[in-house]
Amino acid sequence: MLILAYARNLQIRAACETFRRSHDYGYKLSLNSCNSLLSGLVKENETGEMEYVYKEMIKRRVMPNLITFNIYINGLCKAGKLNKAEDVIEDIKAWGFSPNVVTYNT
Repeated sequence: MLILAYARNLQIRAACETFRRSHDYGYKLSLNSCNSLLSGLVKENETGEMEYVYKEMIKRRVMPNLITFNIYINGLCKAGKLNKAEDVIEDIKAWGFSPNVVTYNT
């Protein structure tokens, strides 16, 4: 809940710190709070941190959904990392999702 509150109030640094420390205390993260954090990082153009959060989500077994992938692709495209964005589209298919209009418009 704390990550979600920080992210929604655009206190991205605090949200990232909470995200990092949550693992130390054994807290399970919700997909909703992770998606909000990713979205905030995209808005702040924090590509490196966004990539870390995405990879850490996968590592901590927070199952992404299509919204997660769309946010991540959006951030990669804004950063000019089109090849990585294309790889994520392949990841979408590997996770059993189908890219949608939002994915392709991004």
